[in-house]
Formats: sequence, structure tokens, C-alpha cells
Amino acid sequence: MGIGIKMRPDEKSWLAAVIDSEGHLSFNTEGTPQLKIVNTNMAFLTKAQKIMGGKIYPHYDNKDKNPKHKPRYQLIVWRADEVRGVLSEVLDDLVIKKKPARVMLVLLNRKGRERFPLWKVVRKKGLMT
Repeated sequence: MGIGIKMRPDEKSWLAAVIDSEGHLSFNTEGTPQLKIVNTNMAFLTKAQKIMGGKIYPHYDNKDKNPKHKPRYQLIVWRADEVRGVLSEVLDDLVIKKKPARVMLVLLNRKGRERFPLWKVVRKKGLMT
């Protein structure tokens, strides 16, 4: 999803539910934001990708899994403008991840290397729940 593209109301609701249930918000040590959705169903992740963009990769822990478990995949959006666009679109429909999304949107206004230390402090102090 590009910055100027708007989601339909049904896409916003569906994607917000996906992010609330399967999503993960974080910053890496360089201050790059990451919005991840992890699942075993490729069709599910492909639908989310069509709405919000990003790339699908094998999940990093697949090689250590029980052979009876299905392989997991992760859809990752990591460009600051794309993460900002997605979160801005779905913010009103989020429930569980609303507060972390708001914090991430505020931190996205900071320079890259300033974001990660602030994110760690916010998480450590329990300000995200």
C-alpha cells in the first residue's frame, strides 16, 4: 500500500482484526519500523499483502519446528512511510494494538536512530498496554 492509497472500509476492518490478532509492531536497532503478520496460511498473508503491501518471507524459526507443524510465513512492512500509512488507515478499527500503534506513529516523527531507545523505554515501562 502506498502513502496516497486509501483502503475501503471493509479492508480497514479486516486488516485491523488481522493486525490485532496476528500482528507485531516493533523497531529494529537502526530505528526502522516493522509491522509483521505471521501465519501458516499463504492465501491469508497474500490477501493482507494486497491491502497493505510488504513482502512475504519464510519465518525465521521454521527450521527448528516440530516436523508435524506447518511452516510459518511472515508478511513484513518496514518502510517508515508504508508503516505510517497502514497504521493511520486502520488505527480507528484497532482494539488490542491501538495503543502500540499510536506510540509507533508518534515515534515515526523522530529520526531513525532515536526511535529504538524510546521504543524500548516505552515497552519496559509498560506504557503500551
